[in-house]
Amino acid sequence: MLVQSLKEQGLAVAGGAAAAIVSKMILPSTTNKYLKVGIGIGVGTLAGAFGAHKLGVGFSAGMAALAFKDGLLNDDDEMQENEYANAQVLEDSPLFLDEGGNPMVLEEGGDGESPYYRYLTEDEAEMYGY
Repeated sequence: MLVQSLKEQGLAVAGGAAAAIVSKMILPSTTNKYLKVGIGIGVGTLAGAFGAHKLGVGFSAGMAALAFKDGLLNDDDEMQENEYANAQVLEDSPLFLDEGGNPMVLEEGGDGESPYYRYLTEDEAEMYGY
């Protein structure tokens, strides 16, 4: 029984190693992670059809682990390409433009007054590049 267990674990490890070789050396680096998982499932199913179930399971699991090594929801291909303005840039800019394209800011009202909108002065507009 111990020998059988070691044999099955060895086949699973061999499948995972084969997945690493395929992922790093055969597939192009631009291959989508979902395609890698699909290839892993396909090769794993094919290996299972020929009687090497543990090898196929190891290959499929290895491809999935390599494809999502940064986390399942951490799409390093799509999500991290988004660039957002930093807070300092947003603080230095007027909040919006009116219909005519004139820059305006929201001023806080003092002593219980309501906030109000005002147009930038000529000096402020020049400072912001308007």
